[in-house]
Amino acid sequence: MPLKPTDWSVVIVGRWNRAILTPAGVAKRVFNLDDVKQVEVLVPLDGVSPYFVRHPHRKVVARTDETRLQITLEQFDYETLAYAMSCGVNAMASLPETPFSAAGFNVNYQCEGIAPAEARLLTADADKLLSQVELKIVARAVSRSFVFGEGKLNLTLASEENSFRLLSNFHRASTARPDLDNWLKTPVEDVHRVMDRILRVLDIDIEEPGHESNGE
Repeated sequence: MPLKPTDWSVVIVGRWNRAILTPAGVAKRVFNLDDVKQVEVLVPLDGVSPYFVRHPHRKVVARTDETRLQITLEQFDYETLAYAMSCGVNAMASLPETPFSAAGFNVNYQCEGIAPAEARLLTADADKLLSQVELKIVARAVSRSFVFGEGKLNLTLASEENSFRLLSNFHRASTARPDLDNWLKTPVEDVHRVMDRILRVLDIDIEEPGHESNGE
Protein backbone atom coordinates (compact mmCIF):
# COMPACT_ATOMS: atom_id res chain seq x y z
CA MET A 1 0.00 0.00 0.00
CA PRO A 2 1.32 3.49 -0.77
CA LEU A 3 2.90 5.54 1.99
CA LYS A 4 1.86 9.15 2.55
CA PRO A 5 4.42 11.89 3.24
CA THR A 6 4.24 13.20 6.79
CA ASP A 7 6.21 15.39 9.19
CA TRP A 8 8.74 16.94 6.81
CA SER A 9 10.79 19.55 8.63
CA VAL A 10 14.03 21.45 9.03
CA VAL A 11 15.61 21.63 12.50
CA ILE A 12 18.56 23.69 13.74
CA VAL A 13 19.81 22.91 17.24
CA GLY A 14 21.20 25.88 19.13
CA ARG A 15 20.64 28.23 22.04
CA TRP A 16 18.09 30.43 20.33
CA ASN A 17 17.05 33.74 21.86
CA ARG A 18 13.25 33.69 21.93
CA ALA A 19 13.23 37.34 22.96
CA ILE A 20 14.58 38.09 19.49
CA LEU A 21 12.67 35.40 17.60
CA THR A 22 9.26 36.81 18.42
CA PRO A 23 6.61 36.46 15.69
CA ALA A 24 7.90 39.70 14.19
CA GLY A 25 11.47 38.42 14.54
CA VAL A 26 10.60 35.15 12.79
CA ALA A 27 8.89 37.06 9.97
CA LYS A 28 11.95 39.23 9.47
CA ARG A 29 14.87 36.95 10.31
CA VAL A 30 13.56 33.55 9.20
CA PHE A 31 11.06 34.34 6.42
CA ASN A 32 12.77 37.54 5.20
CA LEU A 33 9.45 39.39 5.07
CA ASP A 34 9.37 43.18 4.98
CA ASP A 35 5.83 43.39 6.32
CA VAL A 36 5.94 41.47 9.59
CA LYS A 37 2.19 41.86 10.04
CA GLN A 38 1.56 39.36 7.24
CA VAL A 39 2.35 36.28 9.32
CA GLU A 40 -0.25 34.24 11.17
CA VAL A 41 0.55 33.45 14.80
CA LEU A 42 -0.90 30.32 16.38
CA VAL A 43 -0.86 30.51 20.17
CA PRO A 44 -0.88 27.21 22.13
CA LEU A 45 -3.78 26.81 24.53
CA ASP A 46 -1.50 25.83 27.41
CA GLY A 47 0.20 29.22 27.30
CA VAL A 48 3.59 27.56 27.80
CA SER A 49 4.47 25.77 24.56
CA PRO A 50 6.17 27.78 21.81
CA TYR A 51 3.90 29.63 19.43
CA PHE A 52 3.76 28.77 15.74
CA VAL A 53 4.40 31.38 13.07
CA ARG A 54 2.90 30.58 9.67
CA HIS A 55 4.24 32.12 6.46
CA PRO A 56 1.50 34.05 4.64
CA HIS A 57 2.26 32.61 1.20
CA ARG A 58 4.49 29.54 1.60
CA LYS A 59 3.36 26.33 3.27
CA VAL A 60 5.80 26.49 6.20
CA VAL A 61 5.43 27.12 9.92
CA ALA A 62 8.27 28.08 12.29
CA ARG A 63 8.53 27.53 16.02
CA THR A 64 11.37 28.20 18.42
CA ASP A 65 12.26 27.05 21.90
CA GLU A 66 15.46 27.44 23.87
CA THR A 67 17.21 24.55 22.12
CA ARG A 68 15.96 24.44 18.55
CA LEU A 69 14.38 26.24 15.64
CA GLN A 70 11.98 23.99 13.76
CA ILE A 71 10.45 24.80 10.40
CA THR A 72 7.71 22.35 9.52
CA LEU A 73 6.17 21.87 6.10
CA GLU A 74 2.44 21.98 5.52
CA GLN A 75 2.94 20.88 1.92
CA PHE A 76 5.19 17.89 1.38
CA ASP A 77 7.22 18.45 -1.78
CA TYR A 78 10.86 19.11 -2.48
CA GLU A 79 10.32 22.71 -3.61
CA THR A 80 8.79 23.53 -0.22
CA LEU A 81 11.56 21.62 1.54
CA ALA A 82 14.16 23.71 -0.31
CA TYR A 83 12.40 26.87 0.83
CA ALA A 84 12.31 25.67 4.45
CA MET A 85 16.04 24.91 4.27
CA SER A 86 16.68 28.44 2.98
CA CYS A 87 14.72 29.80 5.95
CA GLY A 88 17.12 27.98 8.25
CA VAL A 89 20.04 29.62 6.44
CA ASN A 90 18.34 33.00 6.89
CA ALA A 91 17.96 32.45 10.63
CA MET A 92 21.61 31.51 11.17
CA ALA A 93 22.84 34.42 9.06
CA SER A 94 20.62 36.82 10.98
CA LEU A 95 21.76 35.56 14.40
CA PRO A 96 25.38 34.46 13.86
CA GLU A 97 26.22 34.85 17.55
CA THR A 98 23.89 31.96 18.43
CA PRO A 99 25.77 28.85 19.63
CA PHE A 100 24.86 26.08 17.16
CA SER A 101 25.45 22.35 17.45
CA ALA A 102 23.55 20.61 14.62
CA ALA A 103 21.20 21.02 11.70
CA GLY A 104 19.05 18.58 9.81
CA PHE A 105 16.02 18.01 7.64
CA ASN A 106 13.52 15.19 7.72
CA VAL A 107 11.66 13.41 4.92
CA ASN A 108 9.18 10.95 6.40
CA TYR A 109 6.41 8.65 5.14
CA GLN A 110 3.71 6.66 6.87
CA CYS A 111 0.76 4.42 6.12
CA GLU A 112 -1.96 2.75 8.14
CA GLY A 113 -1.71 -1.00 7.96
CA ILE A 114 1.31 -3.16 7.20
CA ALA A 115 1.50 -5.00 3.90
CA PRO A 116 3.44 -8.27 3.67
CA ALA A 117 6.18 -6.57 1.64
CA GLU A 118 6.66 -3.95 4.36
CA ALA A 119 6.54 -6.53 7.14
CA ARG A 120 9.32 -8.43 5.37
CA LEU A 121 11.59 -5.37 5.68
CA LEU A 122 11.31 -5.53 9.46
CA THR A 123 11.89 -9.24 9.91
CA ALA A 124 15.14 -10.03 11.73
CA ASP A 125 16.93 -13.15 12.94
CA ALA A 126 16.51 -11.82 16.47
CA ASP A 127 12.74 -12.40 16.18
CA LYS A 128 13.30 -16.17 16.14
CA LEU A 129 15.42 -16.00 19.26
CA LEU A 130 13.09 -13.62 21.10
CA SER A 131 10.08 -15.80 20.32
CA GLN A 132 11.41 -18.12 23.02
CA VAL A 133 10.57 -15.44 25.59
CA GLU A 134 6.91 -16.04 24.74
CA LEU A 135 6.01 -12.36 24.71
CA LYS A 136 4.05 -10.68 21.94
CA ILE A 137 6.04 -8.29 19.76
CA VAL A 138 4.01 -5.09 19.29
CA ALA A 139 6.58 -2.89 17.53
CA ARG A 140 9.61 -3.37 15.32
CA ALA A 141 12.27 -1.03 13.95
CA VAL A 142 15.30 -1.29 11.70
CA SER A 143 17.78 1.60 11.51
CA ARG A 144 20.79 2.32 9.34
CA SER A 145 23.08 5.35 9.05
CA PHE A 146 24.74 6.27 5.76
CA VAL A 147 27.38 8.79 4.80
CA PHE A 148 25.71 11.58 2.85
CA GLY A 149 27.89 14.47 1.79
CA GLU A 150 29.54 15.93 4.87
CA GLY A 151 26.86 14.51 7.15
CA LYS A 152 24.71 11.45 7.66
CA LEU A 153 21.43 10.04 6.45
CA ASN A 154 19.75 8.21 9.31
CA LEU A 155 17.09 5.85 7.96
CA THR A 156 14.56 4.07 10.16
CA LEU A 157 11.84 1.62 9.17
CA ALA A 158 9.36 1.06 11.96
CA SER A 159 6.01 -0.57 12.66
CA GLU A 160 3.82 -0.06 15.68
CA GLU A 161 0.35 -1.45 16.18
CA ASN A 162 -1.20 -1.02 12.73
CA SER A 163 1.08 1.52 11.05
CA PHE A 164 4.33 1.54 9.10
CA ARG A 165 6.80 4.43 8.95
CA LEU A 166 9.87 5.30 6.92
CA LEU A 167 11.84 8.06 8.66
CA SER A 168 14.73 9.81 6.91
CA ASN A 169 16.84 12.24 8.92
CA PHE A 170 19.59 14.13 7.08
CA HIS A 171 21.88 15.20 9.94
CA ARG A 172 25.03 17.30 10.31
CA ALA A 173 26.60 17.89 13.72
CA SER A 174 28.93 20.87 13.99
CA THR A 175 29.48 23.96 16.12
CA ALA A 176 30.70 25.92 13.08
CA ARG A 177 27.96 27.93 11.40
CA PRO A 178 29.50 27.63 7.89
CA ASP A 179 29.26 23.83 8.15
CA LEU A 180 25.57 23.95 9.02
CA ASP A 181 24.97 26.68 6.47
CA ASN A 182 26.45 24.49 3.73
CA TRP A 183 24.43 21.50 4.96
CA LEU A 184 21.17 23.41 4.59
CA LYS A 185 22.31 24.47 1.13
CA THR A 186 22.48 20.82 0.03
CA PRO A 187 20.86 20.72 -3.43
CA VAL A 188 17.34 19.46 -2.92
CA GLU A 189 17.74 17.49 -6.15
CA ASP A 190 20.37 15.36 -4.38
CA VAL A 191 17.96 14.70 -1.54
CA HIS A 192 15.18 13.80 -3.96
CA ARG A 193 17.49 11.49 -5.89
CA VAL A 194 18.69 9.49 -2.87
CA MET A 195 15.16 9.17 -1.49
CA ASP A 196 13.92 7.87 -4.83
CA ARG A 197 16.71 5.29 -4.86
CA ILE A 198 15.90 4.14 -1.33
CA LEU A 199 12.19 3.81 -2.06
CA ARG A 200 12.91 1.96 -5.30
CA VAL A 201 15.37 -0.47 -3.70
CA LEU A 202 12.93 -1.19 -0.86
CA ASP A 203 10.07 -1.51 -3.36
CA ILE A 204 7.96 1.03 -1.46
CA ASP A 205 5.23 2.99 -3.23
CA ILE A 206 4.39 6.51 -2.13
CA GLU A 207 1.65 9.00 -2.90
CA GLU A 208 2.60 11.84 -5.20
CA PRO A 209 4.12 14.80 -3.31
CA GLY A 210 2.09 17.92 -2.73
CA HIS A 211 -0.10 16.46 0.01
CA GLU A 212 -0.98 19.07 2.64
CA SER A 213 -0.97 18.41 6.36
CA ASN A 214 -3.87 19.02 8.68
CA GLY A 215 -2.07 21.87 10.40
CA GLU A 216 -0.75 21.98 13.95
